[in-house]
Amino acid sequence: MYITYRYRFYPSKWQAEYIDQKMEMARKTYNQLIHWYLQQTTDVQNSMRRAHSSVSGSFSDDEDASIADSSNEVPIIRNVNQHLIDHFLTEDTRCSLVDRTIVLHAIKTFDRNRIATQEHQGIMRFKSIDRKQSCTIYARELSLSIDGPKLHTTLLGTCSITMTRKPIGRLLLATFSRATSGKYYISLLMKKRDTQKNIRKTLSKQSIRIVGIDVGLSHYLTLSSGFHVKNPRFMDRQLKAIKRDHHRFSRAQPGSRNQRKKKRRLGVRYEHLNNQRKSFLHRLSTQLIKDYDVICIETLDIEGMKRQRRRSRQISDASWGQFIEMLTYKAKWNGKVIMKVPHHLPSSKQCCRCRYIKRDLTLSDRHWRCPQCQTEHDRDTNAAINVLIAGTKQLLRTYPSTDPKALKPALSDQR
Repeated sequence: MYITYRYRFYPSKWQAEYIDQKMEMARKTYNQLIHWYLQQTTDVQNSMRRAHSSVSGSFSDDEDASIADSSNEVPIIRNVNQHLIDHFLTEDTRCSLVDRTIVLHAIKTFDRNRIATQEHQGIMRFKSIDRKQSCTIYARELSLSIDGPKLHTTLLGTCSITMTRKPIGRLLLATFSRATSGKYYISLLMKKRDTQKNIRKTLSKQSIRIVGIDVGLSHYLTLSSGFHVKNPRFMDRQLKAIKRDHHRFSRAQPGSRNQRKKKRRLGVRYEHLNNQRKSFLHRLSTQLIKDYDVICIETLDIEGMKRQRRRSRQISDASWGQFIEMLTYKAKWNGKVIMKVPHHLPSSKQCCRCRYIKRDLTLSDRHWRCPQCQTEHDRDTNAAINVLIAGTKQLLRTYPSTDPKALKPALSDQR
């Protein structure tokens, strides 16, 4: 099992300059690889277009798309990673071992991003100097120890860190990063013995606590027990200050000391916003994992929901995808079960008692009465109960050995 520990550290002047040089090396290496890759891809596509046009005189749009896809099969592009790694490992001995490991990791990052870009039909972007900078060093080139609030390394010597918890396991990678706010961080990738609890053991208990969750904007989430979690709306709280800082940054003289000062202040503002959001999500997801054995949640088309012009900022600020990701990996660590219900389920419009579907229910209807069984429903609680019902059926299909009588669902009295 792999775990990453992230600490803030406070380098001295020469330590900060040294780290900045290594980050700049990694950034330039990555950008040079992208430049070379785009140039090679363009040359291959142009040569194939000339070959097609000389044979047939013209070609259709489908043939043009096939030319773009075929450039990914050119050996010189496909084998770029291995060629460069062999060069830095065997031929280039001018650089130190630390510099070579930084360059090698930049090459592997480029190759991974290149493959992901091809799969999603996107474009590769250069790494800007104005954004977060980082460099990664392998553990075999870095002797590291932590003694209280002090970090001892062969690379930087001794520097102070903010110790939150002691790292456990074998060190694999150390990543030094500098945020746009100017703060320095170190992330340690550790490999520890797999202590994940077994899901089968959890589902064999005599009492299995199961809950359904419905996420939203009026309430961040609603449990099938009727409990509501208030939406903190961190972006709305700081939106006025962020707009003001953006305005001051745009009016500063380009390249001036005042512009760098305004830019750093803007970075601090965004970093504080991100830290608030992460703290809220970590506390909430940890509490749910502690309280329940099985959590049923609806899968969401978040990218499609962001296309709603009036609610796109609120949906992005909610970070539902990050919340579901935290729930997933924490459940895996603790042997809990996450059941993801398909998003086409009419959870809000369907009565949880008689299963009647109210087709004309609008988003502004927070409470409604079922015309068939005359049950008064809270929209979010009713949706969470429907998610719970669908998730329970899915659980029994996925794990047939689970005893249905052992399930203890969290249900609201007002249903």
